Amino acid sequence: MENWKVRLLGTAAAAIVAGAGDAAFAQQAVAEEPEVQDIVVTARRTEERLQQVPLSIVAVTAEQLESRSIGNLEDLGQSTPNVTFAQTLNGGSVSGVAFIRGVGQRDANPAYDPGVGIYIDGVYMGRMYANNFDAVELARVEVLRGPQGTLFGKNTSGGAINIVTQQPDPTRTTGRFQVSLGSRDRFDLIGNLNLPLVQDRIALRIAAARLRQDGFGERADGQDMASTHREMLRGQLRFDLSDAFSATISADWLQFDETNASFKLVDVNTAVGPIAAYNQFVDPDYDSRWISPRDYFYNGGGPNSARGEIWGTSLTLAYEADWATLRSITAYRELDVGIDVDPDGAPIVIINKFENAAQRQFSQELQASGAAIEDRLNWVLGAYYFDEDIDDTDRFELLPALFGPTRGFSRRLEVENRSLAAYGQVNFALTDQLRVTAGLRLTDDTKWVSTAQFDYLGATVYQALRSRHGSQSLSPRLGLDYRWTPSIMTYVSVAQGKKNGGFNGRAGRLSDFTEFEDETVWSYEAGLRSTFLGGRIRFNATGYYAHYRNLQLQIAGSTTVNGAPAPFSLITNIPRSRIAGGEFELDIVPTPGLTLSGSLGLTYARYLELPTDPKFVASNIIRPDSRFSHAPKATFTLAAQYEATLGRGLELSTRVDYAHRSATFFLPENTPASLQPAYGLLNARLAVEHESGLSIAVWGRNLTDEAYILGAFDDARNPSPGLGFATVNQGPPREFGVTAQFRF
Repeated sequence: MENWKVRLLGTAAAAIVAGAGDAAFAQQAVAEEPEVQDIVVTARRTEERLQQVPLSIVAVTAEQLESRSIGNLEDLGQSTPNVTFAQTLNGGSVSGVAFIRGVGQRDANPAYDPGVGIYIDGVYMGRMYANNFDAVELARVEVLRGPQGTLFGKNTSGGAINIVTQQPDPTRTTGRFQVSLGSRDRFDLIGNLNLPLVQDRIALRIAAARLRQDGFGERADGQDMASTHREMLRGQLRFDLSDAFSATISADWLQFDETNASFKLVDVNTAVGPIAAYNQFVDPDYDSRWISPRDYFYNGGGPNSARGEIWGTSLTLAYEADWATLRSITAYRELDVGIDVDPDGAPIVIINKFENAAQRQFSQELQASGAAIEDRLNWVLGAYYFDEDIDDTDRFELLPALFGPTRGFSRRLEVENRSLAAYGQVNFALTDQLRVTAGLRLTDDTKWVSTAQFDYLGATVYQALRSRHGSQSLSPRLGLDYRWTPSIMTYVSVAQGKKNGGFNGRAGRLSDFTEFEDETVWSYEAGLRSTFLGGRIRFNATGYYAHYRNLQLQIAGSTTVNGAPAPFSLITNIPRSRIAGGEFELDIVPTPGLTLSGSLGLTYARYLELPTDPKFVASNIIRPDSRFSHAPKATFTLAAQYEATLGRGLELSTRVDYAHRSATFFLPENTPASLQPAYGLLNARLAVEHESGLSIAVWGRNLTDEAYILGAFDDARNPSPGLGFATVNQGPPREFGVTAQFRF
């Protein structure tokens, strides 16, 4: 970290500490006995104190999301060690790719499954389109690192993000209305109402949001990039039909119509075939003159849109029997998304891309959980069914000034996913201090993929109909945890995870429509959970080692369609690889109202054995010493928060956060354009709330105005360049705002 950043962070923290000691400023501490805040989580399908869970979990409550000015999952990823929530060229800023401990999926193509599962109120979100969920009316977000399967509906190799929304309360009427104003004409309206319809029995909760903000990127034609233009609505109706039986009907809706992400053209290779041919016959040349002259500026003049509609509904039934809790989650969801992008960054059309994706999914999960043998045995059993259909069409304009419109092409991809699983996990207290955890998941996955490519006249270039990939797997989990004292626990565990294989959804010709295998991992973990000094200090540490077989890896190159150049993407399996590292968290409450926090994540990844496939070898793209993409070696956070009770019914809260990430490659090819050097983000917030429920907060994000990237596309300097240019997705610059809200 640069010295001036250290000084700036130290000055901000010192100001808070000084404020904490000013008796005239704080008349009364908010807590008589200071201690680190404890959080109740449901990561293991039952309510547990976070310190009692033998897993590597980060849990962020609604209050913490607000105090840290976290607006979406991208913000959460920036401030969570060993978690990366990035962007792709194809997804816009509303979509993201999640990586945990260096494992995820960098392409939203529906032929590929996410490596990190995202759940909302227990419902798995099958696609990565529009998954950068806004933190609107959430109760908490739980990030689970490592393979998840014995307790979650979908099996994932990298981890899970479990989003829990605010639930209806039949006991009292509550509500909130919030307005936020900020940089780039930000104007957000958020509100909710919880209304008991029948006291203690039936409640309705409605939440709505309207988010508006101009983009932080600028194009030469005057359009902005990375704007926000969203409407959201969520309704939940809860019936407590008896003391033992409840039913909750939920529905949510999101509509967005925004400009695409903020791109920057960083490199042009005029020696690549299509550009060289273009420059020989057409003026002006496509060359380095179009490279972005500064951050947040783009010379592109083509399509610039990210729009869509997503909705879903679910029915959750819960019954408290004498011997167990029975639960059913039935859900249906649809999305229709369009992403249009000009990736070449010039008024000249090298290539334009127009994508439309329509998806529908149905899922059914049945759970039973209970306790036996005087509560020494806790158990969970579940069955899961997932059914998904996706229709994805890409249309490309390719060098129309040189080849004419018939040299463009389109590609249609139809994918069907079916997953059937049974899982179970037991925790048994062998003694008052020693517990054993054992779990097992049986999964049957089937994927059908159909693809076809057409030229602009509608003639078929190639077609592959309904190719099938099926797999069955057993995924076990075994662990031991030991409570040395009521405040110190250690654990060890081993778990297996899997990600389904399939077919190359980015194939540019039939010979590239190849099958790739399931990705499996054995993950070994050891951890410490501890609190000291009556709860004033909390220190948690986790070490992990993960051995992957057939790690799915996507690489890019070029091919030819009807004599014209076209990009290709090959997905293959790395026979053996390993990832090792750890997470460390420290929270200290030195005095009432003041909390100091720090966390560190370490990730060391290496390819142990590379494929022998001739095409992969000839590409020379990945070498044994290549760095994993989306896997910074070190991520750490520092924070200071002070809360105090002022006079006349006022409560003060102020917080400073700093998050640092070491150098990160966003492409497995490790090209210079895809490298983000080490950087850090500094955020701050100051809020005052009156006992009446009225509050106002001023906040700032990225206060040092760091310019950083969240993703990259490089077809200029990789070992087999095809299109001849490289672009990067830029993260937002410095931003200020004020938020006023009223709670009742």
